[in-house]
Amino acid sequence: MKFETNELFSRMFEKWYWQIAENNFSKNEMLIIMALAQNLEADENGRLYAWRSREELAQLTGMTTGSVSSAIHRLTKPNPAKGRNIRGLELKSAGHRNRCSVYYVMPDTPIEVKLLDNKNPHNGKPKARKRKRTDTDQAAEPERELTPTETAEKLGL
Repeated sequence: MKFETNELFSRMFEKWYWQIAENNFSKNEMLIIMALAQNLEADENGRLYAWRSREELAQLTGMTTGSVSSAIHRLTKPNPAKGRNIRGLELKSAGHRNRCSVYYVMPDTPIEVKLLDNKNPHNGKPKARKRKRTDTDQAAEPERELTPTETAEKLGL
Protein backbone atom coordinates (compact mmCIF):
# COMPACT_ATOMS: atom_id res chain seq x y z
CA MET A 1 0.00 0.00 0.00
CA LYS A 2 1.53 3.28 -1.10
CA PHE A 3 0.83 6.50 0.73
CA GLU A 4 -0.32 9.26 -1.60
CA THR A 5 1.03 12.74 -0.91
CA ASN A 6 1.30 15.96 -2.83
CA GLU A 7 5.00 16.29 -2.05
CA LEU A 8 7.44 16.61 -4.93
CA PHE A 9 10.36 14.25 -5.45
CA SER A 10 12.35 16.71 -7.53
CA ARG A 11 14.38 18.83 -5.12
CA MET A 12 17.71 17.23 -5.97
CA PHE A 13 20.80 18.46 -7.69
CA GLU A 14 21.65 17.19 -11.16
CA LYS A 15 25.09 16.18 -9.98
CA TRP A 16 23.44 13.83 -7.45
CA TYR A 17 21.30 12.17 -10.13
CA TRP A 18 24.43 11.27 -12.10
CA GLN A 19 26.18 9.91 -9.01
CA ILE A 20 23.15 7.80 -8.09
CA ALA A 21 22.97 6.38 -11.63
CA GLU A 22 26.71 5.63 -11.81
CA ASN A 23 26.93 3.97 -8.39
CA ASN A 24 24.11 1.41 -8.67
CA PHE A 25 21.84 2.58 -5.87
CA SER A 26 18.74 0.43 -5.43
CA LYS A 27 15.22 1.75 -5.91
CA ASN A 28 14.63 1.93 -2.15
CA GLU A 29 17.89 3.82 -1.59
CA MET A 30 17.00 6.32 -4.31
CA LEU A 31 13.57 6.89 -2.74
CA ILE A 32 15.15 7.52 0.68
CA ILE A 33 17.60 10.07 -0.75
CA MET A 34 14.82 11.82 -2.69
CA ALA A 35 12.56 11.97 0.37
CA LEU A 36 15.36 13.40 2.51
CA ALA A 37 16.31 15.89 -0.23
CA GLN A 38 12.94 17.62 0.17
CA ASN A 39 13.98 19.05 3.55
CA LEU A 40 17.57 20.06 2.90
CA GLU A 41 19.32 22.60 5.07
CA ALA A 42 22.89 23.82 4.91
CA ASP A 43 25.27 24.05 7.84
CA GLU A 44 27.89 26.76 8.34
CA ASN A 45 30.32 24.89 6.04
CA GLY A 46 27.81 24.60 3.21
CA ARG A 47 27.23 20.84 3.67
CA LEU A 48 23.63 19.78 3.12
CA TYR A 49 21.78 17.76 5.74
CA ALA A 50 18.23 16.57 6.38
CA TRP A 51 16.15 14.52 8.78
CA ARG A 52 12.86 12.66 8.82
CA SER A 53 11.58 9.91 11.07
CA ARG A 54 11.79 6.36 9.75
CA GLU A 55 8.03 6.01 10.08
CA GLU A 56 7.52 9.12 7.96
CA LEU A 57 10.03 7.88 5.38
CA ALA A 58 8.26 4.51 5.29
CA GLN A 59 4.88 6.18 4.81
CA LEU A 60 6.21 8.54 2.14
CA THR A 61 8.01 5.88 0.09
CA GLY A 62 5.58 3.00 0.58
CA MET A 63 8.14 0.75 2.31
CA THR A 64 8.17 -0.87 5.72
CA THR A 65 10.21 0.67 8.54
CA GLY A 66 12.53 -2.35 8.41
CA SER A 67 13.33 -1.83 4.74
CA VAL A 68 13.84 1.90 5.40
CA SER A 69 16.33 1.04 8.17
CA SER A 70 18.23 -1.41 5.97
CA ALA A 71 18.31 1.07 3.06
CA ILE A 72 19.68 3.78 5.37
CA HIS A 73 22.28 1.33 6.69
CA ARG A 74 23.37 0.47 3.11
CA LEU A 75 23.50 4.16 2.16
CA THR A 76 25.93 5.00 4.98
CA LYS A 77 28.64 2.62 3.69
CA PRO A 78 30.33 2.49 0.29
CA ASN A 79 30.46 -0.94 -1.31
CA PRO A 80 33.12 -1.15 -4.06
CA ALA A 81 32.27 -4.83 -4.64
CA LYS A 82 28.86 -3.76 -5.96
CA GLY A 83 30.26 -0.81 -7.91
CA ARG A 84 29.35 1.78 -5.29
CA ASN A 85 32.25 4.07 -4.48
CA ILE A 86 30.35 6.82 -2.67
CA ARG A 87 28.05 7.07 0.33
CA GLY A 88 24.52 8.31 0.01
CA LEU A 89 24.24 9.40 3.65
CA GLU A 90 26.57 10.25 6.51
CA LEU A 91 25.38 10.41 10.09
CA LYS A 92 25.57 13.94 11.49
CA SER A 93 23.85 13.25 14.80
CA ALA A 94 22.17 10.10 16.03
CA GLY A 95 18.54 10.17 17.04
CA HIS A 96 17.54 9.44 20.63
CA ARG A 97 14.60 10.18 22.91
CA ASN A 98 12.10 10.46 20.08
CA ARG A 99 14.35 12.62 17.93
CA CYS A 100 15.19 11.80 14.33
CA SER A 101 18.69 11.03 13.17
CA VAL A 102 20.24 13.82 11.11
CA TYR A 103 22.13 12.83 7.96
CA TYR A 104 24.41 14.62 5.54
CA VAL A 105 22.94 13.87 2.10
CA MET A 106 25.41 12.72 -0.59
CA PRO A 107 28.49 13.69 1.47
CA ASP A 108 30.99 12.44 -1.13
CA THR A 109 29.48 14.62 -3.86
CA PRO A 110 29.90 18.20 -2.64
CA ILE A 111 27.57 20.91 -3.86
CA GLU A 112 28.56 24.53 -3.45
CA VAL A 113 25.74 26.27 -1.68
CA LYS A 114 25.84 30.01 -1.15
CA LEU A 115 24.46 30.79 2.26
CA LEU A 116 22.62 34.01 2.86
CA ASP A 117 24.09 36.05 5.65
CA ASN A 118 21.41 37.67 7.80
CA LYS A 119 23.38 40.90 8.00
CA ASN A 120 24.05 41.08 4.28
CA PRO A 121 21.43 39.31 2.14
CA HIS A 122 23.37 39.90 -1.09
CA ASN A 123 25.83 37.00 -0.69
CA GLY A 124 28.87 39.04 0.18
CA LYS A 125 28.23 41.95 -2.15
CA PRO A 126 28.73 45.21 -0.27
CA LYS A 127 25.74 47.46 0.04
CA ALA A 128 25.80 50.55 -2.14
CA ARG A 129 26.30 53.60 0.00
CA LYS A 130 23.81 56.38 -0.32
CA ARG A 131 25.52 59.64 -1.01
CA LYS A 132 24.35 62.81 0.57
CA ARG A 133 22.13 65.07 -1.44
CA THR A 134 23.52 68.43 -2.38
CA ASP A 135 22.01 71.57 -3.83
CA THR A 136 23.27 70.66 -7.30
CA ASP A 137 21.37 67.36 -7.11
CA GLN A 138 18.17 69.19 -6.33
CA ALA A 139 18.71 71.54 -9.26
CA ALA A 140 19.21 68.59 -11.60
CA GLU A 141 15.94 66.94 -10.59
CA PRO A 142 12.95 67.60 -12.86
CA GLU A 143 10.41 69.96 -11.44
CA ARG A 144 7.34 68.35 -10.02
CA GLU A 145 3.89 69.51 -10.88
CA LEU A 146 2.52 72.07 -8.44
CA THR A 147 -0.73 71.57 -6.62
CA PRO A 148 -3.50 74.16 -7.18
CA THR A 149 -2.86 75.80 -3.79
CA GLU A 150 0.88 76.05 -4.48
CA THR A 151 0.16 77.56 -7.90
CA ALA A 152 -2.15 80.16 -6.34
CA GLU A 153 0.46 81.07 -3.72
CA LYS A 154 3.16 81.37 -6.36
CA LEU A 155 0.99 83.69 -8.46
CA GLY A 156 0.08 85.75 -5.39
CA LEU A 157 -3.63 85.02 -5.47
